[in-house]
Amino acid sequence: MSIIQREGDWMLCECGNEPHTDGFFTCDETGKIVEPTLTEWTTNLYVCVRCGHYFDYDTFTTVGITDDETTHYNDNYWSNYQ
Repeated sequence: MSIIQREGDWMLCECGNEPHTDGFFTCDETGKIVEPTLTEWTTNLYVCVRCGHYFDYDTFTTVGITDDETTHYNDNYWSNYQ
């Protein structure tokens, strides 16, 4: 999978995910979602929460895919805010 850049910072993943559907979130070097703060987000990586591929935002190069534990964490990330 890879990210296709369209019109500035608009992203489209090959899995079909876009910012307004499942979205992309700031992540660490394992693809785990982190808050987009200077202390937590130090990688410049984003994760596609639909397929688990994470990529460098500057180059749109895929860095990896989340493992089962990280995928589970990401799937449940927003339940912490409900």
